[in-house]
Order: sequence, then C-alpha cells, then structure tokens
Amino acid sequence: MKKQKIIIVEFDHDLIDPDILIAYTADGGRINLYPCVVPEKRRTHGTLYSDKRRLFFSLTGRGLNQIFDHFTPAMRISGRKCHNGERGNLYPIMRDYGNVACHLIILLSFRGPRPVYPDGKRAEADHKNGDVTNFALDNLEWVHPDENSWRSRHVLQVLRAKGIDPATYTGHQMDKWFALFRAYEAANRPPIHIPTATILRDFDLFAFSDRFTLVNPDTLMLREMSRHTEF
Repeated sequence: MKKQKIIIVEFDHDLIDPDILIAYTADGGRINLYPCVVPEKRRTHGTLYSDKRRLFFSLTGRGLNQIFDHFTPAMRISGRKCHNGERGNLYPIMRDYGNVACHLIILLSFRGPRPVYPDGKRAEADHKNGDVTNFALDNLEWVHPDENSWRSRHVLQVLRAKGIDPATYTGHQMDKWFALFRAYEAANRPPIHIPTATILRDFDLFAFSDRFTLVNPDTLMLREMSRHTEF
C-alpha cells in the first residue's frame, strides 16, 4: 500500500451535492473530493474520487484512502502492469476499477469524456513525450488516432534517432516540438534529414519566449485578407 501523503481524519457528504465528499485532514485542512468517471467498469472495490488537482482517493468500507498522485512516477503505483500491443509499453492498471489504465482515469477526470471525431474514430490517450510513466496533466491529451500515429512516428522516433530524448521535455514543450515539425513538413524539409544541431537551434529559437503564441495559418490568412479588404 502506498504511503499516504495526506491523512484523512474525517469525511462527510456535502449537504448541497451528496456526490461530493468533504474530507478533513490531520493538519486542519479541508479537501473537496469529486466522483470520477471510470470507463468500462466491471468490478469496483470502492468509489473513486479526485480533488481535481492531482490526488485520487478510494472510498471503501474501510474509509477514505489516497490511491495515487498523478505527478508521481507510475512505477510507484500499486496494481499490475499491462503490455500495450507489440510496443511493450507498461501502463499501470487500476484493477479495482475495471482494470482501467491510470492515464485514462486522469484524462476522464480532468479533460472530460473521450471525444468521437466526425469520421467516427474515437480519440486516443497520448503521452506527448512518449514516457508512459509521466502522468503530469500537461503530458496527457485526447488526440485523433492519425495525430497520435504522426506524433509517434514522425516526431518521437525522429528525435530519438537524432539522440534527443523527448522524455526530458514537458508536455508544453512537446507542443512546440510538434508545431516545429509541422513547420518543417510544410516547408518540404523532412526533419530526419536535418542535422541535430540545426533542429535544436530551431527549437531554442521557436521556444525562446512564451510571449509569442502559435497562430493557425488559415486564421492568419483570413486575418490578413480582412485587413486588406475594401468595403
């Protein structure tokens, strides 16, 4: 059992919304806990709750217990590990909640239900930097299966081939890597043929300041057209 970082001394249901738990900690603090949606629930040893920040708790007949913190490495989380197809990735599984992967619980709790795209395909859970043990919220995202495949084959694999470890970057930084590689492809410059030093230089320039925001090319074109249109 994972050592609890927060000791719950008392909890009760909220008077206005009975689904919300109010937990009182040993240091006199208070935590509002919200029920989580667990996909494909087949068996449940207690109700799952989240504080909507980083912590997850299980409410059973034995009381309220902290299960895991989505900022901690996945290898420290109790539960069996599951191989993901031929890639051999190890995903921690919450077997008490229908054998569901922990990253799905996090996305469902913080990002909402799994989207379904107009082409009928369901969104996939993407670990942006390719590290399946990184549960930071900015590293997890619902994406289209084609986008997920492009990120894996055309960004992560290329970076690794050039000796750049994507796992050392945050999810926010990986968004910049994806945008940079899209810019390379738009300019007909295959990233695999670009020297590592050049790629790192372009990334440093691209991520130099957060003052600059990424603008969709189509949006930029419409904006420029509206500026030069005479009425």
